[in-house]
Amino acid sequence: MKDAGFPEIKTFGALMRFAITLEEYCESTYARVAETGGPDAMKQALNELEKIHQNVGGARRLLPLFGELWVPHIIGGNLCFRQDSAEDCIFRQDFGERRKVYTFLCLKEKHAKRKARLEEALRLKLNEVTIEPVSSLNRDEYLVEIGDITRKSMDEAKGLMRKLEEKSQKFYTDSAAYSEPIAREVMRLFQRMAKENGKYLSKL
Repeated sequence: MKDAGFPEIKTFGALMRFAITLEEYCESTYARVAETGGPDAMKQALNELEKIHQNVGGARRLLPLFGELWVPHIIGGNLCFRQDSAEDCIFRQDFGERRKVYTFLCLKEKHAKRKARLEEALRLKLNEVTIEPVSSLNRDEYLVEIGDITRKSMDEAKGLMRKLEEKSQKFYTDSAAYSEPIAREVMRLFQRMAKENGKYLSKL
């Protein structure tokens, strides 16, 4: 992680870039973590999703994750998720070991959306404060050394991702407190993201 291009946090703009880089890193790492389930688990997951798509009458099975409903889809051969309502859907609770793969891929999608929210905030609302100096946030306090996570077992990878989510939660908590006198809207965004990190931790 320390070689992943995280900037030193010297200005408010650098703080936002750190946050965007963090979400990008989480997204890509969850994608790699899903692969630690092995090709068999991924193949089984994809085969099951093919069956979901072939259900008679268009009925769909959903994963009840994070208090929301996520419809699994195959797009370009990749496993993806789309949020949907519970209407006319079939629940399937017992995914066994494949549930870990689904969870990792769902978290990948979550972090991709968080990155987009940060980029929008930086683009539309923060031009006037990006050069504000930052002196009390140390980049190294929020970094986790992951290494080659594809060589880890599923449980080892899960433990590392818990550490990453914990560090992410600390970063957003600290950043929210620092942002209050500079940009209250960003403060509220950071507070929401810290709460989301806690939610993700409960699923790992």
